[in-house]
Amino acid sequence: GAEALVAPKFEELFNSGNFKAAAEFAADSPQGSLRTPQIIARFQSVRTQPGQAPPLLQYFGTLLTKGALNLYESVELAKLVLSQNKKQLLENWLNEDKLTCSEELGDILSQADPDMALKIYVKSNSSPKVVQMLASRGEFEKLSKYTQQVGYTPDYSFLLQKALQTDPQGAVNLAIQIGQLNPPPLDFNTITDFFLQRNLIREATSFLLDVLKPNLPEHAHLQTKVLEINLITFPNVADAILANSMFTHYDRPKIAQLCEKAGLYARALGHYTDLPDIKRVVVNTHGIEPQALVEFFGTLSREWAIDCLKELLASNIRQNLQLVVQVAK
Repeated sequence: GAEALVAPKFEELFNSGNFKAAAEFAADSPQGSLRTPQIIARFQSVRTQPGQAPPLLQYFGTLLTKGALNLYESVELAKLVLSQNKKQLLENWLNEDKLTCSEELGDILSQADPDMALKIYVKSNSSPKVVQMLASRGEFEKLSKYTQQVGYTPDYSFLLQKALQTDPQGAVNLAIQIGQLNPPPLDFNTITDFFLQRNLIREATSFLLDVLKPNLPEHAHLQTKVLEINLITFPNVADAILANSMFTHYDRPKIAQLCEKAGLYARALGHYTDLPDIKRVVVNTHGIEPQALVEFFGTLSREWAIDCLKELLASNIRQNLQLVVQVAK
């Protein structure tokens, strides 16, 4: 081929120590036939004299005057320039489109200049590396936009679990964005369990309160779960959720029992529907605002109200007498 025809001339120039002419000759070879890893290796093998530019740098300098470097040349030039702490040169060449972007080139720069590495990954369509880098930075909004633009589906399960290790709040943002994809690549229950496995109750709650806003019947189990985990660990949070009346499909009997255990007696009364349960809870007047109790009695039938008033007097007449009179008005 073309290389066999021109190689002897290159060897002659190179072996005579005329590296500049050899570089010119290789750069101008037909169809770039001499622009190979083997030629780069020849220039690399030359020992540099003190105070002189390495022949390899002369070679790359010559190539750059002709146009863009190929993939292998770009990688080797990057290694050489980084070894001399001249990173800025690479940025200039990148902006001038003198380098061929590749995943390998990005990898070489990932430690020295993550921003430049990210540009290279994007330009070379190295989507897994782009996603990995954006996730490690916590830039989940950019990550979501990027994957949609290029039509790439990352391993969201892996990404979310990595984010949970390093940035729990960032993981919440990522989880919410995963939940907004149509269809979501991970179901809400799986995402919730990732948080709960790390005992990240507040973060799991933030995620669920966001994705459950539509208050859909099919999310009854998750509505129950977010109330349950908070009634057990942060009852005041559960109380606030219930006060907002944002959910209507959860397991009311189960939540009634948990409210009672958590000492949220007014909430428990609002959920129980059987008289024995109501009579058991209503006597906890020390934990119920009098006004809330008066309003609750207003929701009962006359017969049940009388039964409950009797229960209040029987349990502690001194403490509850004034309250009973107030309700009876």
